[in-house]
Amino acid sequence: MEVMRRVREQLILSRELLTMPDPPGARSPEPAALARDLIICYGAAELALAAICVQLDCVPDRKYVCLPDYFDSLGKKANAKGAVQEADYVGELHAVRSNAQLRALPVDAWRWSRAKRETLEHVATWCQEFLGLGLFELDSVAVLPPTKRADGAAAKEHLGALARADPEKRRFECSGSADIHLGLVGLLEKGRVANLSPGGCFVQTAFAFEVGEKMEMTLHVNRMSVRVTGKVVHVPSVAPGGRKGAFSGMGVQFTNMSAGARARLKELIGDLKTTGDSRVIRRSIRS
Repeated sequence: MEVMRRVREQLILSRELLTMPDPPGARSPEPAALARDLIICYGAAELALAAICVQLDCVPDRKYVCLPDYFDSLGKKANAKGAVQEADYVGELHAVRSNAQLRALPVDAWRWSRAKRETLEHVATWCQEFLGLGLFELDSVAVLPPTKRADGAAAKEHLGALARADPEKRRFECSGSADIHLGLVGLLEKGRVANLSPGGCFVQTAFAFEVGEKMEMTLHVNRMSVRVTGKVVHVPSVAPGGRKGAFSGMGVQFTNMSAGARARLKELIGDLKTTGDSRVIRRSIRS
């Protein structure tokens, strides 16, 4: 099975966290060592489950996602043989980590003395059950080939053709900012809104996004804020040598927004149609 490059890298990182040697002189039964191991285990498990969800296109559609949410979403997408047993371990790990880290409750040293090894075994099971891949064979697993990408001029021409075929896809140049919240790990990135349409936008950002990646964004244009969810449908070309060209960023198709956000977006598009630029609206409208 071919996987996304970032998915493979994240699974390898999860494996490395769980196999890295303990600090010199560390003894697992000590409370501090147990707490450290549980934090590592939880982070590694979350990295693995989130990566698998991305590969299978079933990232939980929630603002705040915890470990069991990823596994619940996977359970609805694929029927793993040992799903019940795995779900029990995910719930147990989530509970003990929360009790230890957030409530400062003591950890059962006998139960969790081999936490890293046990979590590694479960991560290996998830890779095999859901992706059909061996955790320790990921370094040689083929990754999906890069999407064929047009350069900036070709991309603009492509957008122009879409606009002529469907006026709703016509994009208007503007100037604004974007707060990008990634569903994968909750990471917040910044970008600049270069153009906008009722169905999508182009955001310039230095972060390396991939086609198909989903995200939540808050767009700030003309003193107006619009919160949307979307997915990447286009990534422009990369310059020779791996350097991003001047037209770096991503084309995003909107997949969901509230009625209020849609009304604000419609009003903003109307203003851009009228002025042909991104002049500042004199009134401020709350998101």
